[in-house]
Amino acid sequence: MNDLAADITLVAETAHSAWADVTWRHDGAATNATSINSSTRGAMEDRRTDAPRPMSAPAFRVEPASADHFDDVSIMLAPTRPGTTACWCLSHRIDPAVNRELGPDARPGYMRRLCRQPVAPGVLAHDVDEVVGWAGVVPRAGVYSIARNSRIPKLDDDLAIWPIWCLKVRAGHRSRGAKALIDGAARFARGHGAAAVEGYPVDNTGKKIDTMLAFVGTRSLSESAGFVTIADTGSRAAGVPRIVLRLAD
Repeated sequence: MNDLAADITLVAETAHSAWADVTWRHDGAATNATSINSSTRGAMEDRRTDAPRPMSAPAFRVEPASADHFDDVSIMLAPTRPGTTACWCLSHRIDPAVNRELGPDARPGYMRRLCRQPVAPGVLAHDVDEVVGWAGVVPRAGVYSIARNSRIPKLDDDLAIWPIWCLKVRAGHRSRGAKALIDGAARFARGHGAAAVEGYPVDNTGKKIDTMLAFVGTRSLSESAGFVTIADTGSRAAGVPRIVLRLAD
């Protein structure tokens, strides 16, 4: 899965965000023209050759799902068939009683209001100008099914823990887009003060799982993005055990 480590570009959307316009190398390190000192630049130049360089894949752009991007949020979260009901990334986020009261017509409006908040409810990934991914990432207390789930350990509950708890990547972009989406969501959380970034994926040991239930992510994908396992859980998704992973410092 080396192609998962594609370059991505993170774009700052708000003045109060700690994001900067940076390009992520294949190894996940951020660089720009001013951050490379002379010795490092010299070492990099020494490694250059006259051999043709392979063309790199286009960079993914990951940015907050703010109100001005709501059309793209709709593309990612709305039902694929008219007349059907979609979660809109709300079923696990909000109080079950409120969730039950929300009919299909009310769910887009609820999500739109979340997108108008000072901190967006998630991030979007774009492949050039096409939206291809969504990740729900908020403080842990803001996800009802995690904050109230006794089967998921709440480690370091006194800290600002932000989980990346919902992932959706469009078909045709998953091999590279999923990794880029997780990287961008983690940067977004860090930029808003997260002391740690967590995930609660399934430990499916490489076995296929139902794509409709794979929104929690998989262990292998999380580990490829730099997460490490810190605890087991008593929770399951698609019949597969979930674990707690945290982004390594």
